[in-house]
Amino acid sequence: MPFPIPIIAEPYHINTAKINRSPPTADVLLYVKMRPTLPKVIRNLQFKMLGETMQCSFNILLLSGAIFSAVAALFHFACIIWGAPLFRIMGAGEPMVSMAAKGHWYPTFLAVAVGTMLLIWAAYALSGAGMIMQLPYLKIILSAITCIYLLRAITFPILKPVFPGNSDTFWWVSSTICLIVGLLHLFGLLQVWGKI
Repeated sequence: MPFPIPIIAEPYHINTAKINRSPPTADVLLYVKMRPTLPKVIRNLQFKMLGETMQCSFNILLLSGAIFSAVAALFHFACIIWGAPLFRIMGAGEPMVSMAAKGHWYPTFLAVAVGTMLLIWAAYALSGAGMIMQLPYLKIILSAITCIYLLRAITFPILKPVFPGNSDTFWWVSSTICLIVGLLHLFGLLQVWGKI
């Protein structure tokens, strides 16, 4: 009389090494059949372990730098719509605000020029991050963008007398943001240097 196959109370404790070396047995079939009924906590743990082994295919630092540049570009374009009030909020200084209130062409031209430049910088950061196709002269231009951000951050005491219309708030806030974005570009670029 053949020995009866015992019912396994905890099928997920089967010796998987033995299963891999031998043909399917009744124990394996029972395991496969009962797998959907495993406790939810076990299944969640399996998904968690799977997620921990997955790696990002893009560079988070350059992606963050691109987001900063894109947001700054949107603020500059918004100045075209909102005019003098937004120029004042952004700390552009009273001479610039006064020209915007009078409909002078220069504040609008400057906002469009800077906003367009920042969008291009965001595109190159996205390219370096691996989010979009590789753009031409990627290393050179990303290096230049990084240097511009960092130089803009640390040289504002020298630039401030050249643009007396800008407020102190403008210089401190913009310089801090430039420093953060410059460091994001710097460390992100170092991480992807050999891949681009």
